[in-house]
Amino acid sequence: MANTDSLILVEFNELCPDLIGRYIDEGALPNFRRLRDRSVQFITESDEKADPNLEPWIQWYSLHCGIPFSEHGVFRLGEGAQRNHRSLWDRLADVGRCPARC
Repeated sequence: MANTDSLILVEFNELCPDLIGRYIDEGALPNFRRLRDRSVQFITESDEKADPNLEPWIQWYSLHCGIPFSEHGVFRLGEGAQRNHRSLWDRLADVGRCPARC
């Protein structure tokens, strides 16, 4: 039986969690406060330590496929569509946690 829990994933690229937290605490971002208070947050950290492998599209692909750049080798935006790596959504669908087309 498939799980009926809902999930909404929101990704904020290049957002500085420390600054956002400070502005929330100062009362400057009330909508972010509501979002934060009603959410579970995960702050990602890159396995890559030097440019150019810190580019956002490399990091997105690493996160969405669950494999590091050293394995996927996707360097340019759009290259991922030519690869055969399974996304995390595909893996969730395999175990009934996400519809086949998330």
